[in-house]
Amino acid sequence: PVDSQTARRRSAVVSGLRDLDYLPAAEMSALVVFSGGYASDSLGRYLQALSLTPDELGTYTERGCVINIGEGVPLSLEHETRVGRVLRAACEMRLARFATSTESDEALLLQPSLEDRLRESVHFRLSCKRT
Repeated sequence: PVDSQTARRRSAVVSGLRDLDYLPAAEMSALVVFSGGYASDSLGRYLQALSLTPDELGTYTERGCVINIGEGVPLSLEHETRVGRVLRAACEMRLARFATSTESDEALLLQPSLEDRLRESVHFRLSCKRT
């Protein structure tokens, strides 16, 4: 659980990133993961802000965190690792919402008798899983 002061300070960093145009103003469509598992710059910055610890906020201050995150200066290896774990967990949660696995979809596509409409649906679902 995050204490209210840390949550407020993280929110201030997100606001600062928006104020300096490092993040789009409240537009969630820029927060995406691309094929191959690459996060958009905006998503990376957003997750970095939300992964700040009280110690990091105390060391760098909110404004310092905004500048470092916005300019792509890593705060620490621990911070980068934490951000990676958060991104991985979010991707795993999204994949868990699908009723089928990637492997079963790929096997389904190998069936020559698969109806065109179902084939298109499976292709779409597989594309969603890979992004």
